[in-house]
Formats: sequence, structure tokens, C-alpha cells
Amino acid sequence: MTLSDLFLFASASVGMTLIVVYGGIFARIREAVGKAAERFRYAKILWELLSCVQCTGFWSGVFCGLYFSHNIFYLFLCGCAASVLSMLVDKYLMFLHRVGAG
Repeated sequence: MTLSDLFLFASASVGMTLIVVYGGIFARIREAVGKAAERFRYAKILWELLSCVQCTGFWSGVFCGLYFSHNIFYLFLCGCAASVLSMLVDKYLMFLHRVGAG
């Protein structure tokens, strides 16, 4: 993996995570799943996945890792790395938002 591949993986994973968790394009999907979560157990699991930066970051990392390898251990590590990176970027953006609003 080259440095440009690493940058592509990191930015794609974090970008995908932030779009799914906070993006307006997925707002209707999150709302519909949230309403269904009141009645269906599996919809609650999906709603938790769509609203959690760490969970969505993991699966985004697995998905983006498929570009580089199909080794299950490698994909797991990609998911873990993307999860941590997504959480760090999310916390940093929340900090910037709080400082800017303050």
C-alpha cells in the first residue's frame, strides 16, 4: 500500500462514515429506520449502526478495504483502523464546532 493508497483509504472511510451518520442524503433513511426500530428488533440494530460513528466507521473501513485485499484478517484491521480514525475526526469536528459556536 502506497502513501496515496493510505490517504485514499482514510479519506474514503471517514467521508463515507460522516455521510451515512450525519449527511442529509441519508436523513430520511435514518428517520424511517428509527421509526421502524420502535417495533422491530432488527431495525433497532440497523438504526444503532446508522447513528454510531464507530460502528459505521468499522463497516466503511471493511468496504473500502475490499479495494486493497480480500483477506479477512486484513479487512478486519481496515475496519478497526477506519473506526478509530472516524471517531477521532468526528471528535475533532465537534470540538471545532463547539469552539466556533462558543
